[in-house]
Amino acid sequence: MPEGYQEKTGTKTSRKKIRTIFAVCAILAAASVFGVVFFRFQAEKKLQKQLEQGRQYLETQDYEQALVTFYGVLDLRPENADAYLGIVEAKIQEEEFEQAFADAKAGYELSGDERLKEKIDPSSKKFVMRSHKSFKKS
Repeated sequence: MPEGYQEKTGTKTSRKKIRTIFAVCAILAAASVFGVVFFRFQAEKKLQKQLEQGRQYLETQDYEQALVTFYGVLDLRPENADAYLGIVEAKIQEEEFEQAFADAKAGYELSGDERLKEKIDPSSKKFVMRSHKSFKKS
């Protein structure tokens, strides 16, 4: 066999190996991206389910369970404004106004959500201390 022929065959083999390695890497990368997207979607779905469950507890006036559920959301996403809003509502209903105010403030500082700002802003019509009919100014 001519010497040049072996070199060409070796080069073809090397190129084939490189293509195979590249294809395997591309497949692994695609699978990783799919896995990350899938697990994030599942986590978001679980979070939304917990928020809905917390809202149901509020509607049925089971404020203790609502608080447990909303705090559970915060364990997963500490900046979740909807969880803070649920906590604030439950605290208002339990007439724990100072704690409701503190939670609204903490939630606003973490999330920047304007709905929480309304709960702590005295100029807002939705100010937490004035939003409950039994609040009396000292």
